[in-house]
Amino acid sequence: MTSEIELLQQSIAALEAQRAVLGDSVVDTAIGPMREKLLLLQAQQQEQQRKFVTILFADVSGFTALAETLDPEDISDLMNEMWQRLDSIILAHGGSIDKHLGDGVMAIWGREQTHENDPERAIRAALEMLDYLKSDPHLGVKFRMRVGINTGSVLLGSLGTQGEFTAMGDTVNVAARLEKAAPVGKILISADTYRQVRGLFNVEAIPTLEVKGKSEPLQAYIVHGARPRAFRPGIRGVEGIETRMIGRDRPFRVLTAAIERMTRKPGLQVFNIIGDVGIGKSRLLHEVERWLASSSLTPWLFKARADQQRQEQTLSLVRDLFFYYFQIQETDNGTEAREKLERGILNLLGESGREIAHYIGQLLGFDFSESEYLLPFRNDPRTLRSRAFEAVVEFFSRLAESAPLIFLLEDLHWADDSSLHLFQYFCEQGAHLSCVVIATARPSFFERTALWEQQLPGIKTIHLEPLREEDSHRLVREILRKVSDLPLSFEEMLVQQTDGNPFYLEELIKMFIENGSIIKQETEWRIDAEKVKAVRVPPTLVGVLQARLDRLSHEERLLLQRASVIGRVFWDDALAYIEEQEPALGQVTPLLRRLAQKELIYRRNQSVFAGSEEYLFRHALLRDVVYQQALKAQRRIHHLYAAHWIIKKSGEGVQNYASVLAEHFDLAGELCDAIDWYLRAGQGATDTFMFESAFDHLQRALTLMSDNSKDRRRIIAYEKLAYVNYQLTHWQESLQGYQAMLEAAVELGDLPAQMRALHGLALVNEIRGNYDAVLKAVGEAERCYDLLEPPDLKEMAQILLEKSRALYYQGKYAAAKASAQRGLEVALQAHASVQTARLYNVLGMVYVVEGHYERALEYKLQSLEHWRLIGNRVYEAAMLNNIGENYRLMGENQRALSFYEESLALARQVRDLGQVVVCLNNMGGTYVAMGEFDAAIHALESALNASREQVFTEVESLCFLAEAHLGKGNLEQAMDVALRAWQEVEQQESSFRGQVWRVLGLVAARMFAPVPVGDERLDARQCFERALSIHKESGALREQAMVLWDWANYEAKQGLMEAAMAKYRQARAILQQLNLPRLLDKLERDMSR
Repeated sequence: MTSEIELLQQSIAALEAQRAVLGDSVVDTAIGPMREKLLLLQAQQQEQQRKFVTILFADVSGFTALAETLDPEDISDLMNEMWQRLDSIILAHGGSIDKHLGDGVMAIWGREQTHENDPERAIRAALEMLDYLKSDPHLGVKFRMRVGINTGSVLLGSLGTQGEFTAMGDTVNVAARLEKAAPVGKILISADTYRQVRGLFNVEAIPTLEVKGKSEPLQAYIVHGARPRAFRPGIRGVEGIETRMIGRDRPFRVLTAAIERMTRKPGLQVFNIIGDVGIGKSRLLHEVERWLASSSLTPWLFKARADQQRQEQTLSLVRDLFFYYFQIQETDNGTEAREKLERGILNLLGESGREIAHYIGQLLGFDFSESEYLLPFRNDPRTLRSRAFEAVVEFFSRLAESAPLIFLLEDLHWADDSSLHLFQYFCEQGAHLSCVVIATARPSFFERTALWEQQLPGIKTIHLEPLREEDSHRLVREILRKVSDLPLSFEEMLVQQTDGNPFYLEELIKMFIENGSIIKQETEWRIDAEKVKAVRVPPTLVGVLQARLDRLSHEERLLLQRASVIGRVFWDDALAYIEEQEPALGQVTPLLRRLAQKELIYRRNQSVFAGSEEYLFRHALLRDVVYQQALKAQRRIHHLYAAHWIIKKSGEGVQNYASVLAEHFDLAGELCDAIDWYLRAGQGATDTFMFESAFDHLQRALTLMSDNSKDRRRIIAYEKLAYVNYQLTHWQESLQGYQAMLEAAVELGDLPAQMRALHGLALVNEIRGNYDAVLKAVGEAERCYDLLEPPDLKEMAQILLEKSRALYYQGKYAAAKASAQRGLEVALQAHASVQTARLYNVLGMVYVVEGHYERALEYKLQSLEHWRLIGNRVYEAAMLNNIGENYRLMGENQRALSFYEESLALARQVRDLGQVVVCLNNMGGTYVAMGEFDAAIHALESALNASREQVFTEVESLCFLAEAHLGKGNLEQAMDVALRAWQEVEQQESSFRGQVWRVLGLVAARMFAPVPVGDERLDARQCFERALSIHKESGALREQAMVLWDWANYEAKQGLMEAAMAKYRQARAILQQLNLPRLLDKLERDMSR
């Protein structure tokens, strides 16, 4: 029956989604009979529900021996007497008998009504049952029992042809397994049950159990008896009571003093307010805001709150900040939203703020692509994003000229990574501003962003600890101030149970109000002592919330379950839409009002969707508990309804909800739509360089497509994921992605996709230094090119570019030059600007090797000019580095450093980690040449540690680092590093092979002993000979001169002056030929010594 209900619900949803196309008349006619059938089936089906319960299994032994001595009729009477007593114990402790199973019983606590201490009741019932079997003289026979108890979620509903109403699920199965594993005469409870009764009973942990059907061993505890008095963690709850902030005076003073200080002394101040759920973070921020409103200060105040629903939505926290300030609603069409943002910024900054408005608007997802300021960067999203980040900083900097800035950021643990990156960037760039940033987060925030505290300037963390006992007493008296004669024992019980957590304390008091233990009257409240005794405080917040939810009406619970599917934030219109599809509640608004009065939900003053009232579950944990209560079948169809409503409501801004829609469709089981939206979410995150988020979306899309090899979207997903992994410097994963893309493209006969995959493989293998693999990919790309109809000259230019770079890094400079020259001709003919710029650079690199430094500089400057015209700041940074390298090799170290530093700053700005590594490597080499060895070691170790995987500069970095250690006199470290470099070049062909042998020669020379290289022990002369031979073979003149120079220095120290002078003269002749005057001057000084 359930599957038929689901089918009808899905069919109705599908028709509703087509209403705009088919028209109301057609849809209503088709849906009418389906809705009647649905109502009939639902009425026939006994209501199922998911509940948080405690399950007890007990089995009595001793009947077999008894049957040998007693008459069957006597045995029957004895058993009936025993089970009547055992059942009455279960019922007396609030349990219900689910069924008798032979010599055993299954009982449930929480089936009809959840009590916060159900696990405790079950254990106390079990203890009493054991005592009864041990001591009751009326039995005349000694029976023994073993008991298993577990706590967790179950499905309550009908089972089998007889319609038996019972509990089903893993929680039940584990309880049964515990009973089988329990020693005779003992009670065995699970860890889930133990956590909720900690301190109430004497327990003993036993070795973990291997339980059938469980992937992990099960921790269990034997209960030996009840403790006389026990401490338990507390839980909060209050209804309709406004209290003063208690116990937070010190952090309040710290924050208000910081705000006052910024008016006298400029400088960014950042505060993290860290604490567990319910500890008082939001309350502290609220009090700071209230203080600010009553003060004479007039700062710029910006507020934003993150929520779990939008954690995967790119820049959602930043959007919330600007939307809140400029009163932008998600239902505003594109034009309205753009106008509000632009008009708002212009009102604050004047006409000069228009460019800032356009960049910020584009960053937030508005379409400013035709703006004159953005047009030059339409094809360069990285530069566009970088400039947008700069615009955000400029916007707030301009505001700070007239008044200080205050940011209040709530629930940062739910913030999206892209927003965190932007706030971090703002704090780095705006450290000089008069600004206070106050952010709240749970401790779990730092599990996701471990470097947050380390990377923000001047950050201060305030940890909110539980209230002191005296403050908890104050809070109890503050909440219950209308109780004229508050019993001390009741107050003490509240304080001890709540463990200093204000939220837990408030929630607990609210439950006492709702169950009648606290009786509210007009002017005075009173305590019903008897009811207080009957209600024990739950050990966990989940238990409290479950108990509260059970006291709601059926309609209220159903509405909350529907709302929980939408998310922690939800809208009345969305619930009304679900009600239209599944009539069950009538009017939604009165139910929302009632739930708001009970403070389970809050109505927000503003809604992101115009015409809709926006609501918020009071706590994320409450939403989670409610969601878990909803049946899975209902969740699926309601996720589908939620997705349809968001698409309909968000209009032009639907892309901003791509990740939310993907999750809704995923949880609805609509995998085809889910894949589309995950791909859109991945692309959106990639476009804004939030690669971690993009990775998660794309990986999920591929997982959903894993069983469909014919889905062409696999090609797109593999390509995007490979690119994301490349940007994250996860080279191996990137290679696997491009290889998978290639295989999928071959299988589906997609030739252009095959070529894109091969270009990707060439790209990643180059940065890893695997040039044979690059040439293999290039060869396959050439074969694909021959099949292209019509031929694409830009493709051929790209192939020749990749080929020339691989040949260059293999040290095959003549072949690299020929390939690059041919590629440049093709690129110019095809007007392929990107390939043209890159090929100019390759030729510049080749001319450096040939010793034509001035000509090399001309080509590199040509490349730099092209990149600046294109507007690609990533490659601009690369070219600045390459020009610096030109000057380093010419011996002009200070000039080289200036270009490296400019390149490094730009690479960091555009977050190009690969280029950062290259810059640090080259700076390290320059510092070595300048004799600044400490600076060299710092730069080179940073380069080697910056990437998770090997990059093509690693061998050169190791060579430079070995030279730096030699300069410091660290001979053992120098040898270790040099041998690491040798091991790397032995694995694959590399242009750095000669450099490695030269460095090994330097190490051997300084140690006055051979070095162990593989199976050989080679002295300095042998190492220098190998280095010189390699450089002669490749035609690298400058490198030949450097080896001869180092060799000559070694022979001079050995007293072999004639041989040394001969090598000095050879080196001088080469440097003269290359016209490198700075190196010649240094060589002459060595010769004169």
